[in-house]
Amino acid sequence: MPHLTRIGLRFSGALLALAVAGCQLPMMQRDDDAPLPISRAPEGCGTRSAETPPVLRLPRTSVPKDGGGSLELAQVHTVNQPLEQAGVWTDYDDNWSLLALELGSPGARSIAVRLRESHLPPQTEIWLCSPDRRLRHGPYREATGGELWTPVVTGDRAVLQVWIPTARKSQLHALLADVYGGYR
Repeated sequence: MPHLTRIGLRFSGALLALAVAGCQLPMMQRDDDAPLPISRAPEGCGTRSAETPPVLRLPRTSVPKDGGGSLELAQVHTVNQPLEQAGVWTDYDDNWSLLALELGSPGARSIAVRLRESHLPPQTEIWLCSPDRRLRHGPYREATGGELWTPVVTGDRAVLQVWIPTARKSQLHALLADVYGGYR
């Protein structure tokens, strides 16, 4: 039995060596043969878009006249707009692109977002940030079942950022389904 343990350790060491060597490759290949940079996206919410992001002005968030149910926390603002068309794109020299969009609902105590029908290409990162970039949630790299729900950002405004390798921009598809304006 000790002999098998040593073989297992040698095998594990060989796998580790292969993994480390593989991480040092300058490029990796995807199914469509387009090389992708191994580097990660710039830190989300830390970089501002070169263009001023458009502001998606949502209706005022207010407590329903009936006071809302005991479990209701937010007002749903249905948008149903393709995210890739709602924001503004900035392409950077390091082969990364940023899609930015500001969301605002007067009277909201918090903002959260739901994306649906989402396809996030490899290395895509989604962030939700406060306008001053101090509070940030992300990176989100997957949309399980095509949906992505963000946690809330306090205040009546938030910035949605999508970092993506520039070569993959045309592959991004996400529907900005709803924005939730919290009132409690």
